[in-house]
Amino acid sequence: MELDIHYDRTSAEALVYKNAQALSLKNDLAIQHLTNVQTDCLVVQQCDPSKKMWKLLVYDATAEEYCEIVFRMEGVLVTADLVVANNIGRRVSRQAIVLSLTTRVKLVGLDCQAFKLALQQTKLIQGAFKRHFGTQVTAWNVRDDLSDGFLNISANFFTRSNGTDGLEAVAVGEGVDPFSILPKFKGAGLVHTIDNAVKYYRKSVDANGAVFYDKIFPGNFRVGDTVEVRASATVVSSKHSALKIHFHLHAMILHDARFSKAAEEKRVTANPPFETKKRLRKKGAAVDEDLEVGETRKKLKQLAVTDDMDSTPT
Repeated sequence: MELDIHYDRTSAEALVYKNAQALSLKNDLAIQHLTNVQTDCLVVQQCDPSKKMWKLLVYDATAEEYCEIVFRMEGVLVTADLVVANNIGRRVSRQAIVLSLTTRVKLVGLDCQAFKLALQQTKLIQGAFKRHFGTQVTAWNVRDDLSDGFLNISANFFTRSNGTDGLEAVAVGEGVDPFSILPKFKGAGLVHTIDNAVKYYRKSVDANGAVFYDKIFPGNFRVGDTVEVRASATVVSSKHSALKIHFHLHAMILHDARFSKAAEEKRVTANPPFETKKRLRKKGAAVDEDLEVGETRKKLKQLAVTDDMDSTPT
């Protein structure tokens, strides 16, 4: 059974439970979904979209008590179109409208055995990644020395490249990427980097047909680009009624055609990306606008005089 923590800027309902069943429980919580993890263990979702916070309550029937895991999104994506910046050079005029994204997920487990198992499993996976990728892995912040352990998940955690962009290519096996998410970056012309901040490269082709990558720096995205951060925890029942939690981290970039179309229209109709200095004038001095108004008034007066002469009876 898999529990997906999914965030999307168009929806605040970020926790999606596969095979979830809606049940009524005798408590005061705003329970939306319920998933059977084990006969004596229930996982409950409590969602607070206004605070971008989601809560998992693990109920232990034998102890008749709840344990808590909190998921909180930090650095939420901006959905509104930003104004065109007029103080940038012409070289980046097509990226005048940008979104600055710094997205990460913070998980906090409050005296929850299931979360402690997740931390242990994350360390094992992190160790496997380090052995496979070496220094290309971005370390996840795992701390279980406190009573309330927590885990910070970066939006990206290792490099995926085809080698043409100057980055070292890495092999992604089925065990590392079981859902084949990362190979999709190649088709979309994106490269996953090892930086802790969200940063991607956009694919370009020059006049000679050579392929290269334009760096979007510092983590700036065009309006219409969406970053999805997903952390999936697979809970597996093993021998002696024990639980095994397999923790997988994914990051991908999505494309919303509606937003990108609006952004493209703004790029076409945007003002030139440079500032124009206002001309100062002395009091009483005429400028071009004043001269144009004066000329227009003279023409109107001439037309009025002409109309009066034409209407005068002979």
